[in-house]
Amino acid sequence: MANTTAPASEQSAAFTYYSSMTFISNLYRNVIYPTVLCPRPLLILIIRINLLRHQVATSTLSAEEGQNRAAELVNQVWDFSAESWVRSDMPLQNLWVLAGQIFHSAVLLYCITSLHALILLPQTPRIRSMKTRQHTRLCELLPLGLSTPQLRPSMCWPLVVAGMHANRHSTALRSFVTAELGKMSCSTGIALPLVAATVLKTYWSSGNNGWDHCFNQPYIFTW
Repeated sequence: MANTTAPASEQSAAFTYYSSMTFISNLYRNVIYPTVLCPRPLLILIIRINLLRHQVATSTLSAEEGQNRAAELVNQVWDFSAESWVRSDMPLQNLWVLAGQIFHSAVLLYCITSLHALILLPQTPRIRSMKTRQHTRLCELLPLGLSTPQLRPSMCWPLVVAGMHANRHSTALRSFVTAELGKMSCSTGIALPLVAATVLKTYWSSGNNGWDHCFNQPYIFTW
């Protein structure tokens, strides 16, 4: 997860994580991480997105192959369904569906925006519509996740993703994101949400646009 908010060329052991995906997949299937409720299929796709960013940024993959993989990854993330992911025997099914929906939107936004930064995705009407719809959906769902005690501790990364996509006209969203990050820091006793707020404020005031402009050095916004 830390590699998502790190420059494409400065990821931590991207190839090691990719080669260990089977192990990570099995571990994540059998262990519940209380503060990282990202569904396993999306977690695996995050690893693949991280690897693609690293390969393109370090010129170990051709631009054409990178574009092909980028299109595949967008489609694979889009096809995820939180409702299908949640098993009928899981307790608190509604909460799991909500968590899955929040991370689905956040991961799709990460996928599109971080790959746009590397010129791997075309600015087609479909991609623009997908990005707009998922940001709207994420902003609608986040208050529900943040108001749910079981989900609130895992909302930092999706909250940062929503904030990264807050344009200069989105003053209400910017205020909401910074306020919630401040509350999260107070409730957890961890400084990382305050670091996230500082990073976002710097980005908002910079006039720059793009994933790697926001996260221009390695950060981790989950714990």
